[in-house]
Amino acid sequence: MTAKLLKSVKVVRTVYRQKKKREITSEEFTGMMVHMMTQYREQKRTIQTMVVICMLGGICYVVQGVLDIGGIIVGISAGSGMQPVLPAIIAAAISLVIGGVSIRISRYFRRYAKVWDARLDALSRSEGELDRMLEQG
Repeated sequence: MTAKLLKSVKVVRTVYRQKKKREITSEEFTGMMVHMMTQYREQKRTIQTMVVICMLGGICYVVQGVLDIGGIIVGISAGSGMQPVLPAIIAAAISLVIGGVSIRISRYFRRYAKVWDARLDALSRSEGELDRMLEQG
């Protein structure tokens, strides 16, 4: 699922880099935009799924990190010393970092989708205006 999305981004990026070496014509730019919009439309559902999965996974890891911190506190208050607590500290840190990164990635995916949804809405409005103009003319 994610690999397919990243592959389509890589294809667009490669085409852009090839055309960047020279002046891009307005037709080429328009073609690239249409291609990117088509890619987004095809993968919109995948992106929405990725937003949800990343957010849920991030929340689970943050909860796990908090539970690990609770275990650390219980271990210290029981007077077990630092040696057995050290793995719990490492586990809590790893869980919290993974959770934070997952939540942040989810926010980036959501922002990406929001921007492309706005572009598609603007395109739909433009198409509607063009249709009205052609019907009147």
